[in-house]
Amino acid sequence: MRKFLKVFAWLLTFTAIVCIALALFWSASKSPEALTHLMRWFDRTWVVWLIWRLVIYAVTAYFAYQCWQLKKSDPAWRRMILRICSIGTLYIVVMEWALYSTTGGHW
Repeated sequence: MRKFLKVFAWLLTFTAIVCIALALFWSASKSPEALTHLMRWFDRTWVVWLIWRLVIYAVTAYFAYQCWQLKKSDPAWRRMILRICSIGTLYIVVMEWALYSTTGGHW
């Protein structure tokens, strides 16, 4: 029952995030000045978003390290964890580069 509640909570959280994103896109399509205000707000608070992304990356790195410590004696798991971490790192680098290039040079 606990596992079901955990899965349900994750699905509910994911659904809420998707609904918020869809509502944001819908309102931006109905009102172009709302999107301009939102982009201006993102531009003013870029430091907050940088800190938020760094916290997410730090938590992800911590859990990847914990997985590595638990399974480092098994070569099959080591290869899989290294593959996941390298793909994740490549994804982070590409996304940060895309954010950096579209925001005019500040992270």
